[in-house]
Amino acid sequence: MGSGMHRGELKIERDSVVDLGLFSYWLWVQAIMDTDNDVMNDEMKNVSVDDAAAASATVTPWEVIGHVDYDKLVREFGSQNITPDLIERVERITQMPAHPLLRRGVFFSHRELNELLNQYEAGKKFFLYTGRGPSSESL
Repeated sequence: MGSGMHRGELKIERDSVVDLGLFSYWLWVQAIMDTDNDVMNDEMKNVSVDDAAAASATVTPWEVIGHVDYDKLVREFGSQNITPDLIERVERITQMPAHPLLRRGVFFSHRELNELLNQYEAGKKFFLYTGRGPSSESL
């Protein structure tokens, strides 16, 4: 890492050539790792866990206490499970090992990752919009 760079930063020099596939993969991982607190707080208000443990379970972006029904979280958020086949596809397409948090199952679901991979495999250009940005309080 260069001087003054933080973990997770990617420095691109002016006029440098960047592999958009790898760059998109990096952006995708960063989008997952760098959650916007305000957005996550609002989304997590609607998250529930299985009924048996609901009274004692807590799920926030910062902590998980109690038994969590991850399948129910996936259903409620409208996402899809990250499967071993999907991880293998990411590795095949990017020609590099998947991020350790993907391989270890820490990231357990996704939205439209298959569509992004389809676009990349077809050689089509795409934009990856993460939804990250300043909150109204920080403007």
